[in-house]
Amino acid sequence: MTFARRIQLPLFLLFWLMVLSAAYVIVASSPYALNPDLLSFAVTIDVAVLVPLVYLGLARRFGWRLLSVVPVLVISLIAANTLIPTDHQRWLHGIELLLAPLELFLIGLLIFKVRAVRRGLREQGAGTDDFLEVLERVLMKVTDTDRPARIMATEVAMIHYGLTGWRKKPSDISGRKTFSYHRSNGHGTIIGVFLFLILVETAVLHWFLLPRVPWLAWLVFALSIYSCFFLLADLNAARLRPIFLEHGDLHVRVALRWRATIPRAAIVRAELNTLDIEDRDGLLAAQLAGNQDVILHLEGDHTADGLYGFRKSFNRLAISVDEVGAFVEAVNPEIEADTMQDGS
Repeated sequence: MTFARRIQLPLFLLFWLMVLSAAYVIVASSPYALNPDLLSFAVTIDVAVLVPLVYLGLARRFGWRLLSVVPVLVISLIAANTLIPTDHQRWLHGIELLLAPLELFLIGLLIFKVRAVRRGLREQGAGTDDFLEVLERVLMKVTDTDRPARIMATEVAMIHYGLTGWRKKPSDISGRKTFSYHRSNGHGTIIGVFLFLILVETAVLHWFLLPRVPWLAWLVFALSIYSCFFLLADLNAARLRPIFLEHGDLHVRVALRWRATIPRAAIVRAELNTLDIEDRDGLLAAQLAGNQDVILHLEGDHTADGLYGFRKSFNRLAISVDEVGAFVEAVNPEIEADTMQDGS
């Protein structure tokens, strides 16, 4: 990639920052107070219209995917909502109203693409029909990005698992040996306790802060609702996304938190863990709660994908499973039966 191509996106981000800074200065200035309607119109056009149009022009010029303008548009609208006082958002509401059909179309297109890809993978017998993984593939293809697509995928997957699939069972694909990890550790009970505590503390804090610091009260309320929603999505994802062996690969999935694919040949040994781990170098502790049941020692370094595109390199993996003996035997057939019984 040439230097000119490398600086295209940073230059646009700099332009975007300059527009937002200028908009902030305008809204905070004394002339704005004298003529808020006219200047609100100017700020709305600059932030919510000019920025996406400039990005769209650059995308056509430099071969970026045109649909990657969507996150730019969404962030620009959020920024405009934040900058412009509520009483002077008439022009902004008009733009949002015009864009509503486009937003519905894009959401419908995204859902259609995800379902089509999942159906195609099932028909091919690929086994990789997981909603989060397929969603990332689609978003990466649509936006031609990596980290932003993974961040968006995390948010959409949270909505998906939080609202849907509570009566659904994990997909049963021929040739796949699955292992659950959410029953023996009482994950559902732990989540229930956390939800109860969050709701009680939120109610008390909201009642205390609302007459004193209203913005902080609503911020705490919003963060608490977000936390509750994440916990519910994490609970449902743990149930629907088991660990599984397929085609010689071990697919480790821990709710929405971690996922990694490890070739069976890369597993040097699997051992039962009965003590706390002191050496954390190269270790990925991927479990929902409590102690890790199994330590996998691996050949070479491997990468796990976490929330919001975060990645971690590891050569040892510590996990918990409900059927410890069956899991160790599946990934480490040479282990002796009496050793498994002694360690369980």
